[in-house]
Amino acid sequence: MIIVGAKDLGPTKYIYEYIKNLKEVYWIQTNKNRNIIKGKFISSKLTSIKKIPDLIITGTCIGPGLDKKLIIYAKRKKIKCISIIEHWSFLTERFKYNGKYLFPDYIFVTDKFSKNYLIEKVNFSPNKIKIIGNNYLSKLKPIKSIDKKYINKKEITFISQPHKNLENKLSKYLNIKNYFGFNEYDVVKILKSNLNINKEFTLKIKLHPNENINKYKCMISKNVKLCKRNVSKKIIINSSKFIIGMDSMLLLELYILGGNVISLRPEYKSKFYGDRFKLFPIIRDEKKLKKILLNKKEIKRKKFSFKKTNIFSILEKIKKS
Repeated sequence: MIIVGAKDLGPTKYIYEYIKNLKEVYWIQTNKNRNIIKGKFISSKLTSIKKIPDLIITGTCIGPGLDKKLIIYAKRKKIKCISIIEHWSFLTERFKYNGKYLFPDYIFVTDKFSKNYLIEKVNFSPNKIKIIGNNYLSKLKPIKSIDKKYINKKEITFISQPHKNLENKLSKYLNIKNYFGFNEYDVVKILKSNLNINKEFTLKIKLHPNENINKYKCMISKNVKLCKRNVSKKIIINSSKFIIGMDSMLLLELYILGGNVISLRPEYKSKFYGDRFKLFPIIRDEKKLKKILLNKKEIKRKKFSFKKTNIFSILEKIKKS
């Protein structure tokens, strides 16, 4: 029996790709995972767990959350625990809890970079860090068909993220101040100012699942609108001349699917996965953005793929260790 839980949607989708065919897996039910997980659920009250599981698998998050509750529960009950990191940011900070590190028994990461970083920064045992690639991204293929109604694309789609809220979390839980150097409102203001120059474009804002529908209410206008909550990636790619975001994992997904992606991070102070992969333009100043938008050409693409891994045998070995 395996119990799985994650506070955030990103880790939830990532973990699901690895264990969806496993039997005897029970997910801790949250208000985020019920609609995307096809499986068995148990109550979020850990005290209701009657049968002691063989393994506990968690995601990771900044500050307190279900992931850390499960690590604490596993330690208390002497159950082997695995935390899976699907991202490349805050690799060590994700495990900070009440000013100290709260580590599971094992950590699964996407690549060698993440493994080496953890070994170097927190001296975590190399034998207990497993590289598993990214089964979620590895299954994505470019969308080739374009609906005729989108031939003359006039939209810029902004992939929003709650950076301002994350800055508050980083300050509160980790004492990290002004980590990004910008926020989502700064980016939308820049994009709006460019609409005045490129009047043929309209701006669509794709909200993050954690963002309120009224977040950009004061910025909505005739040529600035919100995407539908459940808008598909295919529609975003088909309808968008440019897809502009900051450092969301969704940018990487949309790039793999064939989107014309740009990362706009004005006066940024921190690096992100885009600096390593160098797949799409990372723009720091408005002048470069204006040049790309006026040019209106498709951005040159690079081949990019992720390793796919079957983790069943790894889990079995951990169970027996």
